[in-house]
Amino acid sequence: MPVLRGRRRRLSGLSPILAAVAAGLGSALLGSCSGVRPDPEPLPAVYALAPAVREELTDELVRVIESGGPIAVAVGLPEPRRVDEFLARALLLRIGPTVLPKLDRLFDASDPRIRLAAIDLARALGDPAAGPRLVRLAARDERPEVAARALVVAAELDADGAVPIVLERLRENHDPVRTGAAVTAAQILGRREFVPALIAALELWPPGEEPPVLMALKEITNYSLDEGNWPPGTLRILKTDRPRLIERWKEWWRLNAGRSLLDWALAGVDADITELLHWRAGSLDFTDGNLRRYTALPVGKAGYPGLFWKDAQGLHDQWRHWWSENYRNFDVVAAQLTRLRGTRTEAADAGRVLGRVGDARAIPGMLEALATHGLRGDAHPELLALIAAVRRISSRPFPFPLGGDPAARRAALDDMAHWMRAANTK
Repeated sequence: MPVLRGRRRRLSGLSPILAAVAAGLGSALLGSCSGVRPDPEPLPAVYALAPAVREELTDELVRVIESGGPIAVAVGLPEPRRVDEFLARALLLRIGPTVLPKLDRLFDASDPRIRLAAIDLARALGDPAAGPRLVRLAARDERPEVAARALVVAAELDADGAVPIVLERLRENHDPVRTGAAVTAAQILGRREFVPALIAALELWPPGEEPPVLMALKEITNYSLDEGNWPPGTLRILKTDRPRLIERWKEWWRLNAGRSLLDWALAGVDADITELLHWRAGSLDFTDGNLRRYTALPVGKAGYPGLFWKDAQGLHDQWRHWWSENYRNFDVVAAQLTRLRGTRTEAADAGRVLGRVGDARAIPGMLEALATHGLRGDAHPELLALIAAVRRISSRPFPFPLGGDPAARRAALDDMAHWMRAANTK
């Protein structure tokens, strides 16, 4: 549990407004922190303040982040943090998306640390209105780490303008920061147009950089190539395998570019089952886990508490038997609807799969998951995957902010549900 060095929790230099709000938190805020995200309960409903007071408070909170705040160090957090800055971020999140225009001066700050703080605040707020600001930083910021972080967060928010930057970065010579962020963003966005660019990156980039590219290809296509593909969990690829790997991916794209994403998902299940027989170090757990991810079934590893090479044949036989009996009637969307009723992490991952497949049947289940996990206090950024999937499948705005008044999130859910009912009656 985080504590402060010394007995006093002094927030010096604050205006009476911020000091009063801070004093109302008592010790609960810092005493309940986990990482950099406080538990929602101790935070006051500052979004309910009168507009003029809320605006003044927002101005001062932004000023605190700009200045760095007094040097009071919280012990027990992942890294030393200034207490005032930590409090300011938490309160800005609680105020909600109305703070975004006030963050412009943070996005334009000369100090890259402040620009990074603005990017993280935009992610925590979860409002797609931050997209243009993030895309601008991703395209133009002179600091690679700032541009990289902005691109990844823009992808998480499914921001317009992120796709061209990802494609441009993937065509560049390899850079661990800039191109690495592009691969991560491609994996998050999951667009089919990234596949040829990722395959080209396998040729362009130096040996040793294949695993993250293969992970992105796997996430987008759900496909593994047996006898020459070292799965994404593998740490290295033998030089003799690299040319064959590239040629096989090129051939796969020639044969499958015109197929639907749903076809890719189904073909990937069958390919993963075959991949179990081509055991590689580190691949058995990954492949079995991906099968359970797409099918929502404990067919494999449930019977194998520790997976080793000797389990490969039995694991393959289990999955192949199930697939031979069910492949004609298997429904990826129905499987993910089951996962949507699980934990927040499982529901968010189901959202990633459904966002790839793109089936409107999934929207009611995703709205239900957001109602379960996103209406208490400040919603968790894990839910960004679900929110982006709803927007992508419905092709409609879906303003579901992570911070601020939970009533705004409830209104967004009701509006989307109303649209779904109207669309189904046509």
